Amino acid sequence: MPTSGTTTFSLTAQQVITRALRRINVLGEGEAPTADQAEDARIEMNLLLKTWQLDGVSLWRTTTQSVTPVNGTASYTLSPRFRTLQDVLWRDSDTDRRLTQMTRAEYEDLSAKTATGAPVKFYHDRQRSTSVITLWPVPTGVTTQTLRVVGERIIEDVAAVGDDLDAPQEYLDAVIYALASRLSGLYGVENPRVDALAESLYARLAGDDREPSVYFFPRGA
Repeated sequence: MPTSGTTTFSLTAQQVITRALRRINVLGEGEAPTADQAEDARIEMNLLLKTWQLDGVSLWRTTTQSVTPVNGTASYTLSPRFRTLQDVLWRDSDTDRRLTQMTRAEYEDLSAKTATGAPVKFYHDRQRSTSVITLWPVPTGVTTQTLRVVGERIIEDVAAVGDDLDAPQEYLDAVIYALASRLSGLYGVENPRVDALAESLYARLAGDDREPSVYFFPRGA
């Protein structure tokens, strides 16, 4: 038989929750979680995914945003919200120039924050619910220039059990087992096999979802 020709497989939060609860024998075959069980698991799933963000930049969350600078405006709210910025480029006539990132202290130390010109530096103000980039000097003489922002976006919330997860297909099995491991504590169920699989699957993801390393060896080595 021919293959499907599709690569769009995904699971809703409800499906992930159901499978996680079956892994620890809280649900049997054909059973569905109650509303309370599903809500508890949805919260745990959000906590899990948000915590995973702390383990480094994931390739699938790397996003490029184009910002149209405005004369006399230094700060711009980014959307989607970024956790970290990897590159900020000032594009002028298809020529990109990399801007230097400042810390908060370095930005506060600027004696002439309102100086104008072509930006050479930026400060990323990462707040609880917003992500703001501030350019210095303040842009002026802008005609067709744009700002290209490359960074690691925040994982979207699982707001309802009918939502698809904001994660690639290869993450789904790891999410199921990691969620099952977290839920086992809530239900007082010990399952060392599930715990071990959760750790193993996540370790594989963490090692794979990174830029490849490039090594240079001296001639004759």
